[in-house]
Amino acid sequence: APTQCDVPPKKPRGGDAESLFIVSGRVQNRTVTEHILATHNLMVDADRDVLWEYNSESGVYQPTRPVGSGKHSSIIGNALRKMLGDEFDTRYIPSVEFSVLETLREQGRAIPSTFGDPQGHIPFANGNYNTATDELESFSPDLAITYRLLVNYNPDAPFLEIPAWLKANTTLSDGADQLDVLLDIVSGFYDSILGKTPRKIGVMFGESRSGKGTFCNDLLPLIVPSDRTAAIGLAEMTADNRFAVSGLHGCILSVTGELPDTFIKDTSVFKMATGGDTMHADV
Repeated sequence: APTQCDVPPKKPRGGDAESLFIVSGRVQNRTVTEHILATHNLMVDADRDVLWEYNSESGVYQPTRPVGSGKHSSIIGNALRKMLGDEFDTRYIPSVEFSVLETLREQGRAIPSTFGDPQGHIPFANGNYNTATDELESFSPDLAITYRLLVNYNPDAPFLEIPAWLKANTTLSDGADQLDVLLDIVSGFYDSILGKTPRKIGVMFGESRSGKGTFCNDLLPLIVPSDRTAAIGLAEMTADNRFAVSGLHGCILSVTGELPDTFIKDTSVFKMATGGDTMHADV
């Protein structure tokens, strides 16, 4: 009878015959890792040890398992199942996933721990706008994009006149027009995308049915996806309410309704959010 060493090793289906995935009954982690990274666009969330895979259709990276689930990434199991065929065993998954995670860390292919794209791109629905070159670039797995705005970038689009009711309701009694100020405040979410602190934060005040809700609840959601929008009010931004403050993490827009009539004593967290300071929160 042949010994274990006499049994021919498992070879990749349709791949290089010299690339060995299993030798003497043991998975070759380095070879398997190289094959997975050569056939999949992956990045690592180093803070949570989660693999993210690139979706070429949407142009964004998505987690391969629910964050905090404790489960192994489905991409590793599926890849091993295809590579090993009848030799596949779930006990191979942990060591291979660990090898893939470590290799990605060494290569610097990581989802940024600090929110904001350090490479200076704004992820519009139709491409990645490069703020340095003023050009729209196609989707690319080289950029750690994890979401997209809901609107297309089109510098040649005709200017659409904003409805008269909006301008009328942003004009003060003395005739001062605040519409440009309002638009400047709203455009601050582009700063958030780029990892910068918004320069201005606005509070809308006016009569009932004057357009405040329409602007915040109907117009802004047409631009910013819901999973990047928070609803943390000024009264909730307190040092004693660190769980509520954590809701701001990863968001580029926070819109709330009515402010409380009571006096807001603690504005420290609000000042930290607008001052670019490090904020601490509980999850």
